[in-house]
Amino acid sequence: TAALGYQPAPIPPDEAARLTELRDYAILDTPPEQAFDDLTALASSIAGTPMALISLIDGGRQWFKSRIGIDAPETPREVSFCAHAILESRTFVVEDATRDERFAGNPDVIGGPHIRFYAGAPLETQAGHRIGTLCVVDRRPRTLSAADDEALRIIARQVMVQLELRKAGLELRRQSERLAAVSRMKDEFVSVVSHELRTPLTAIKGSLQLLVDGDIDDASDRERLQTAALSNSERLIRLVNDILDISKIEAGGLQLRTHPADPRELAAIAVRSIAQFAVPARVALTIQAPDGLPAIEVDPDRIVQALVNLISNAVKYSPANAAVVIDVAREGNELRYAITDAGPGIPAASLGLLFRKFSQLDTADARRMSGTGLGLAISKGIVEQHGGRITVQSEPGAGSTFAIRLPL
Repeated sequence: TAALGYQPAPIPPDEAARLTELRDYAILDTPPEQAFDDLTALASSIAGTPMALISLIDGGRQWFKSRIGIDAPETPREVSFCAHAILESRTFVVEDATRDERFAGNPDVIGGPHIRFYAGAPLETQAGHRIGTLCVVDRRPRTLSAADDEALRIIARQVMVQLELRKAGLELRRQSERLAAVSRMKDEFVSVVSHELRTPLTAIKGSLQLLVDGDIDDASDRERLQTAALSNSERLIRLVNDILDISKIEAGGLQLRTHPADPRELAAIAVRSIAQFAVPARVALTIQAPDGLPAIEVDPDRIVQALVNLISNAVKYSPANAAVVIDVAREGNELRYAITDAGPGIPAASLGLLFRKFSQLDTADARRMSGTGLGLAISKGIVEQHGGRITVQSEPGAGSTFAIRLPL
């Protein structure tokens, strides 16, 4: 009969934002905590009820952070009294559930725990979203006095204080962990960059000292020393430029000078820049690009820089007599550069770490091409400032494909 039916609560108009804020507290499915249990016990004592709950209304359930007199840790949302309570800013009171058409046939009324009286004060966040209730429940009909109503609302506010304190504590712990990780990465960065600075400076100083001393009579030896000094000067400049670029990207100060550019020409410029490294490494560079590719609105110098970083890495890790393929194509509303190598591949566990600065420094002693290890982080920053993205596919022993995707 209609009298024995029950009405699930309607969904609040702020449901999406309400659920987002509830989950931001990271409280659901956590173990009992004394601070919350004390407040529940206080509410039960003041109201004189055998049951009291701190109930949080999730998407399809009500979950109890603290409970007295009820064994179940959660119940379906559709039978929840608290789901009705969060629709109002005042205390929601049901004096006799058997006489209320919304609850008379509710399973928790006609069966255990045989609810008759319910009073729930909403738990309201600073943004105004009601995420649950502090409620007191009895097995017999009764009324809620004004004094008990005020006490219930005061305790509900203290529940929110505990939730905010708990949330702040979690954030502090996360911040502490992040700071510790950053500190470790910076230590590694300083260590590697110090090595990278000293190595070319020592080589430059040694070459120049021999030339200044005048002990080198053979013209070929003088040329070799001059070439070594020049090469190490260029290496030093690359290092300084990388550090400046990553600093600008982090500070949002990387300025783009965009204009339409031919995507095939950008790939060709990048390949010509890498040729001096690819030839001695015996790695072939091949561009595959169809006719009719649309122009892209980019900063050509920066996109070439990103391509050079990716292609140079592909050359660096490719075996001799292998090929690196640069495939340029249109995919929907994107222009894609895919750089594929025949290198050793990357373990799945490491893919997520590739573009992190500091931690991805290449410290191997036997390197065909030296660098700061900041190239991938710089490339990622450049591409993202263009509204694009970098993706990577790789398997150990099967090479890697890094793709730059730019919006058309």
